[in-house]
Amino acid sequence: MAFYLLLLAGGKGERMKSKVPKQFLKVHGKPLWLYSLEAFHKAIPQIKTIIVCISDYQSQLQKDLEYWGYEAVVVDGGNTRTLSVYNGLKHLAAHPCDAKALIAIHDSARPLITPICIQNAFEAAQRYGSAVCVVPIRFALRKKHQNTTISVDRSLYLEVQTPQIFPFEPLWKAYQQLHHRTFYDDASLMEAWGYPIHLVEGDPYNIKVTYEKDLAIVEALLNA
Repeated sequence: MAFYLLLLAGGKGERMKSKVPKQFLKVHGKPLWLYSLEAFHKAIPQIKTIIVCISDYQSQLQKDLEYWGYEAVVVDGGNTRTLSVYNGLKHLAAHPCDAKALIAIHDSARPLITPICIQNAFEAAQRYGSAVCVVPIRFALRKKHQNTTISVDRSLYLEVQTPQIFPFEPLWKAYQQLHHRTFYDDASLMEAWGYPIHLVEGDPYNIKVTYEKDLAIVEALLNA
């Protein structure tokens, strides 16, 4: 079975308030996106990689790939996450990809993903046909209701992470039909298309870098 990583590095990271997109900020001398790439290659050395990247940084990305000794196909990002994934899948469809190949879609802004988490997710996808990493909510939650808020049972909710893994054929068919709509993640799109979602245990440290303080957390965890 073929394994692919579709690494999303097409965002501008405007909430970071940085001139450089967050995925290209360096931590311990390495760009943020590289940590994810390394983890996937440690988990599955034969994995093939497609990186969806904003055009202004593709040249730098290619230089970094060469410097760190990795190979990847680089394709243009879209205006939304959904369109970025669609662009990556279009490349796979054009170079034909085995229908049963497993595609792991991962946010490059989640640099702390571990090889064991990746391996577990791929094993679940092979067994159940999909794998979506989630972790329990650890804090109290409140829901907006009219002009106030109400407490909700946190045990009814899960925090969704990446990677999210699906076979190529249903994933490509779903995106062909629904890429014009905006979804927050791939599981939501596949669910809207009618495909069953299988949840797997994620990692509480697999945080997404969104704000400047998140980068400091990543640095601290890497130091530890």
